[in-house]
Amino acid sequence: MPQLKVKLCALAVTLFAVSPTVAAQVCGKTEVVDEGETLEQLAARCETTAGAVLSANPSLDAGDIRAGLQLKMPESAEGDWLSRARQVNA
Repeated sequence: MPQLKVKLCALAVTLFAVSPTVAAQVCGKTEVVDEGETLEQLAARCETTAGAVLSANPSLDAGDIRAGLQLKMPESAEGDWLSRARQVNA
């Protein structure tokens, strides 16, 4: 029985360690804007913020979002956190 507990604990730690990585990869390195999709909707779909998407695409004007546009996505969850923190403190 103690061996089973050790194995279950090891499994739980492994799943916990993998989960944040998987969650951060909801979208790829680039994403295409869907028909009728706003910047905010794209960001929500990719579990990031509109500001983080704009930061990843410095030449993009928020008013130029249109269907079929291919956008770079933020590099990581840490980058998203930093972008959100900057927005709050701005």
